[in-house]
Amino acid sequence: MHANPTPVIPAEQTPSKLKTTTHCVRGAHYTGDRPTPEQLAQLYDKQSEGEIARQHGVAKSTVASWLEMAGIERRTAKEAAMLRFATQAEFVPSAERDDFLLDRAWEARPGRRIRDKVGCRLCFQQVSRLLGKTAHFSTRHEGMTGGEYARLMPGHRHDCFQHSADSNGLEVEKLMDDWCTLWATANEIRNWRRGPKLAQGGEYVGCLECGRKLFSGAEIQRHLRKIHNWSLEQYRERYPSAPTGSLERRGMQAEKSNKRWYELKDLRAQREADSRKLADTEAKLHDAQVKAAGQPAIIRRAVDEAIETMGEVFALPEIQQKPHLIFDDRWTPAGFSKEEIEAARQALLDNARRSNRVKVAAMHLVATKNQVSFETVRDYCKSR
Repeated sequence: MHANPTPVIPAEQTPSKLKTTTHCVRGAHYTGDRPTPEQLAQLYDKQSEGEIARQHGVAKSTVASWLEMAGIERRTAKEAAMLRFATQAEFVPSAERDDFLLDRAWEARPGRRIRDKVGCRLCFQQVSRLLGKTAHFSTRHEGMTGGEYARLMPGHRHDCFQHSADSNGLEVEKLMDDWCTLWATANEIRNWRRGPKLAQGGEYVGCLECGRKLFSGAEIQRHLRKIHNWSLEQYRERYPSAPTGSLERRGMQAEKSNKRWYELKDLRAQREADSRKLADTEAKLHDAQVKAAGQPAIIRRAVDEAIETMGEVFALPEIQQKPHLIFDDRWTPAGFSKEEIEAARQALLDNARRSNRVKVAAMHLVATKNQVSFETVRDYCKSR
């Protein structure tokens, strides 16, 4: 016996007619208004197979057959997903796009308060994130980086407020309020550009290019260099008369300038007084130097004159007999001054010899009258 005997088909079960298979294209039986290949290509460029099927009231497989017959290459799954994503996407209304480009806080303004979407300033589509492997830039803008977008659209957000709040542990409403505070509205920016002085607030100064409000007494130069890569001269070329600091900062600077001006004024007055004092001192020193240069001769002449006077003192008969009488206050010889009598006493106190008493007394008298020391007068007389 065979291991696997061939089964015997009963006669009553033998088919009376064999079924034949014929090759046909799916959807060929459709007799309705079928789109022409050109119309089908236009429809398929913007719609999916399912949307075309619903529009013509046929099955999706029928639309696939039409595409096959028309020679239109079908999309891949990824391309179909991208088309579906683009079809379902939300876009900023055309009437609001000018404000959308100017206002960095457009999504957070009252009346919108869009938490879970951020708008792309390149194509106006609203998505949850612009950056990421499968995010908007990767799928719609050929993998544009955040840095490239920041250079094109400085100050605009890359993520929705909800994502930023969740990532940083913040309250989304407060984050949106703070963001509105930091950025001027579109109308404010337009007004600033018409009248640049309007960008100078009490506590902030605004950037006329991006609308950023700089608080805490900040100057705009750092913002220009960091965000726009501009110098102040380039900024002023684009926006003449644009302010660079807040009114509060300018007031502080004016106060400091006034204080500094008065300090410099006092300093100048002090310097002038010191200069005058120094000039007077130098003049006195010069006079003293001139006087000192001729003083030895003057002293010597004065000593010679005093010798004659003091000789008369010591020539008095009373002094000749009793020299100690010169120390008696009751003894007052006529014709001699107190300084002359005092000089005679000093000569006696110096124990000068009798032959030198007159000269020593004369040197004491000259020293007293010229307010110099006795030693100076003595040295001048020795250098004769």
